[in-house]
Amino acid sequence: MNTSTLGLVGKNPTVLGKLPAPAAIAAASVHKYWTSTFGKAADNAELTELLKLAEMYTSRSHVLNCELYKVLVMKIDELRSTVGGDEVVNALRSKNKDLRERLTFSEDERARAIYDITKAKRIQSVCV
Repeated sequence: MNTSTLGLVGKNPTVLGKLPAPAAIAAASVHKYWTSTFGKAADNAELTELLKLAEMYTSRSHVLNCELYKVLVMKIDELRSTVGGDEVVNALRSKNKDLRERLTFSEDERARAIYDITKAKRIQSVCV
């Protein structure tokens, strides 16, 4: 993964892949959302894995936006409550089918994200 450093929240630069504009907006959004959900900024390993998963699960529909990131963060939050916070990155990287299935998107979640990304003006207000 080619990476660049983007300062997304305050002085906390985060290593992210070079992303197209909608994904960059979504990445900034999920960084803020992650912080409000977990009470701390995501570390580089967590966000890198999060972005890899989001790209993998959205590549078929070419949808990469804040709604999918937010859903994924919520799924990770649920996963943290069962596997423990210290293990979340290992769980994200895991080849364990059960863990991977818990992080995949349902058709409803994918459909909602596709609907949202077709509304470009709404995406700006939703994501930022």
